[in-house]
Amino acid sequence: MKIKIIGLLVILFTSMMASAAFSLQWTFKPRVSASEEYTSNVFLSKDNEEDDWITTVSAGFTARAFGKTGELEVSYDPGYRFYRDFDENDGWKHDARLTGVSNLTKRTRFDIRDTFLWTQDPLEEEDILALREGQVVQEGDTTVRQGRRTYYRNTASTRISHQFGQDDLAYAGFLHSFLRNRDPQEEDNDRYQPQVGLNYWFGPKFGIQTNATYTKGNFDQDNDFVGEGTTDFDNWAGTIKGIHRINTRTSVFAQHNQIYRDYESNNANDNDYLVYAPSAGMTYVVEEGLNLRLGGGYFYQEIDGDEDNQGFFGNSQIDKTWMYKRGSIMLAALTGLDQNDFGSENIGLERYVAGQGSANYQFTRILGGYVNGFYRYSDAVDSTDQDTGKNVHRYRAGAGFTLEPLRWMEIRLGYTFNKLNSDDEADEYTEHRGLIKVTLSPSQPYRSK
Repeated sequence: MKIKIIGLLVILFTSMMASAAFSLQWTFKPRVSASEEYTSNVFLSKDNEEDDWITTVSAGFTARAFGKTGELEVSYDPGYRFYRDFDENDGWKHDARLTGVSNLTKRTRFDIRDTFLWTQDPLEEEDILALREGQVVQEGDTTVRQGRRTYYRNTASTRISHQFGQDDLAYAGFLHSFLRNRDPQEEDNDRYQPQVGLNYWFGPKFGIQTNATYTKGNFDQDNDFVGEGTTDFDNWAGTIKGIHRINTRTSVFAQHNQIYRDYESNNANDNDYLVYAPSAGMTYVVEEGLNLRLGGGYFYQEIDGDEDNQGFFGNSQIDKTWMYKRGSIMLAALTGLDQNDFGSENIGLERYVAGQGSANYQFTRILGGYVNGFYRYSDAVDSTDQDTGKNVHRYRAGAGFTLEPLRWMEIRLGYTFNKLNSDDEADEYTEHRGLIKVTLSPSQPYRSK
């Protein structure tokens, strides 16, 4: 049913573009690849590290349709993995993505996005900081996953926005995601999340940004599940932010976030809570494309039937991409207070700090190189006492080379280091990965005439 709904949305979206543009054009770029990967810790275990070699063969494509008022892009890469030693984990991998935008009018825009992943790799959903509507956001599963049991996830979202002034914007959106696990000790979940928002400026110096989000969380456990599962809940969250522009580069803000969590059961361990989280800070445009926000706040979590929690949190971000003739450098960082309920684990309220950077350089026409790094610290707010819950430090670093001996062939050699430190020692691991991958694809996509 979910696949049918997504398909209908794609058909509707394409029809909207076609009706608004007399000549819809398209491009299509196929690819095939084969890779060999070595991992020093295939199950991401602390004490029982096992290495393995994994062979993957894959074929895929990227297709794009575009007209005068919008575009739609779809990519799909199915593949099959073979494990040399632990062949009971052999299986398919599916990675599909869809993005689209349609300008319904000069000021009204409709966006659609969908990502689907089917895999056995516990690190397939890497923590990634991405830029969305001018804000750095977290993507992927930021919780701890270990083992090689198959899981699959789909996240679909739509958004319609209307700009009625230079900086004035009203929007509404809906997100649905689901996670399914073949491991009986992992919970499945569904998330339904409508959202509305308004950005309005009273003049050139004073403005507000507001949004409200409702989340319906449903959780399901296998018959063999051990322990107490997560209870379904309703969650309401709202933000109001006042902004004062001092000059063209500098502004200050005061913000208040409020959250209400209502569990559906009366279980003694399911404590409804209310969170108040005021914060303040400043934003500064260092240079074009480099925006810096520095701020912090204090949260107070009022818990039914338990002791309340409180503490400081950061409200900051930075993002910048420097483009050069032969390469580029990207930097992004984010701090905040958030609810983390729909990953491999259900963490709840947590504070976090995350940073990511990458650089690439084209040494010659056929030889390039890259480096990247990622760090995330999370502090789960414990609902049982005034202390904080589990603290997790996650590290990732990588480097490699790309070689293009032919315009339709790319060879990639890479190394990745993964490490996780946690208050729960059973979650800790260290892993080294090496990769060689060959991809064949036409240098230019096929185009409609």
